[in-house]
Amino acid sequence: MFRGLLDENADARGRFLASLSRLEPEVMARNRPLRLWDSADQSVDLGRISTNPTDGSVNRLTAVPATIGGCAGQPGTIPTPDFVTGRNLPHPLLLGLYAGGWAYSVCWDDARWSAGRNVAGQTHQIHDPHDGGAVVFIRDWKRVEDRMVDIKEYVTSPGPSGKVLGRTTTGRSQRVVCSWTQEAGDPPAVPARCTGHPADGAIADRGFGATEPGVSPAGAGVAPAEALLDERRAQYFDLVADKLQAGALPEARALNTSLRLVQAYTDLGFPRAKETDEQLSALVYGSDALPADLPGTMSLRLTYRRAAANLRAGTPATQDQPRLGASCLPAGGADGDPVAACVSRVGRDRAAALLDRYEVHSRAVHRHEEVQTLPLVDEAIDNLQLVKAYVRAHHAG
Repeated sequence: MFRGLLDENADARGRFLASLSRLEPEVMARNRPLRLWDSADQSVDLGRISTNPTDGSVNRLTAVPATIGGCAGQPGTIPTPDFVTGRNLPHPLLLGLYAGGWAYSVCWDDARWSAGRNVAGQTHQIHDPHDGGAVVFIRDWKRVEDRMVDIKEYVTSPGPSGKVLGRTTTGRSQRVVCSWTQEAGDPPAVPARCTGHPADGAIADRGFGATEPGVSPAGAGVAPAEALLDERRAQYFDLVADKLQAGALPEARALNTSLRLVQAYTDLGFPRAKETDEQLSALVYGSDALPADLPGTMSLRLTYRRAAANLRAGTPATQDQPRLGASCLPAGGADGDPVAACVSRVGRDRAAALLDRYEVHSRAVHRHEEVQTLPLVDEAIDNLQLVKAYVRAHHAG
């Protein structure tokens, strides 16, 4: 019978813990679901914060501007290059933009020239009038340099990390220094006039195409993204505590009823053991009882409230949780709510220990080594025996 009660309690506990996941969306931004227990490196649905064009144009984050100015106030703006979409930022920064409303910004920096290079063009044939019209092959040449800028993308969080560099990509715009023709087959003979940089060296109003992969600093945005997730997790823990306090979770009420049933059957079946067996008493009635939210027991409400305070203090949710016992070490990760996992583990261990105590006392009763009757009933029976003896002694015959 008691094994069946504990099995029913385990089922109720499982249903309660499974039901908590439905509260998670309540601590997320509207239409911005995320994986609350995953790392800051998780991917998110960028389509919810992107332009999503249907005409084949560049798909950018909506926060990316149409033009880019200098990072240090340098004069000149450029059209935002196609390679600047915002979508290539490190995952932690994208998580902040997606879920935390962080601010995106972009600018250009370090305008410079590349080394000059000679570029061969088409080969033509002409008739040399100075050589009796003989056919001569000539080639077009030009001397070019690249105007180069570093495009820097930043994300600003509201926390102490502030503005974080997310990605630097070098853009290039080819400019012509000069051009000439010469006889094909000869090495390029650069004219003396091809010196200095191109005349059209201004930054403004020129397109830049990426020719080098963008680079992101290691760990960019991880700290503020983890802080964002921890705050959302703390809000979730507080929400669970609030719902428990208000009695708003049907599965929690069913779990409380299950523990009350265990207590009632223990009162009836082992009334003396609950007074003499400290372990049994603690597992049924005390702070080490089967998980529930009843007065005097482990209090799931206070457990979740402490978890929220722990996270805001920078410690794991399950650390220093006396109601969970020493067997529940700090836990977490992408598997889900660490407090729920801990409650599940503690509940399983305590149920096994309680079943053992029931079996110990049941064997003792079977061997007539214990008597498990209600003390008040025993006292009443003893009193009736005394009254019966008194009446017989004084009214005999």
